[in-house]
Amino acid sequence: FEARNILSSVVDEQIIGYRAPALNISDDVFLILQELGFTYDSSISYQRALKLSTVELKFLPVNSFRIFGKDFYWSGGAYLRIMPLVMLKMLTRLTRKPLLIWLHPFELAQEVPDELHRLSMKDRLRMNLLRKNNSIKVTKFIQFLLSDNYDFVKSKDIVHDINCRR
Repeated sequence: FEARNILSSVVDEQIIGYRAPALNISDDVFLILQELGFTYDSSISYQRALKLSTVELKFLPVNSFRIFGKDFYWSGGAYLRIMPLVMLKMLTRLTRKPLLIWLHPFELAQEVPDELHRLSMKDRLRMNLLRKNNSIKVTKFIQFLLSDNYDFVKSKDIVHDINCRR
């Protein structure tokens, strides 16, 4: 709650949305977010949001494709960094629905901050994989989206138009 207040004061706006780090969130957290006054969450796939009928929270689902009953995310974070540009373009064209891109400035850094070197070998590998030219790839991906007539908007401006549970 403290982080939310700090962010609100920095941007001079109320923070109404939430996205869990690494998209790691359990279903019982949604009721807590609702109680804290969040309007929407963007931590889960469309398929998972459809199953959450007891929560009044709106969901702005992350883009995913489903194989053998498992969701594979692709349009943000490490997924965006690891996915080849040609595959990002292909998935974008196949999706043709609102495309949610989540991008932390950390993903555009050439190197991982020193503090992260304390992580496990697996996490360090995930954090460093294909980092060197990621900012170039992200720029090319954004140029592709602009050339394909995508509009860039704030999540808060479209979340009220999206209701994936009905």
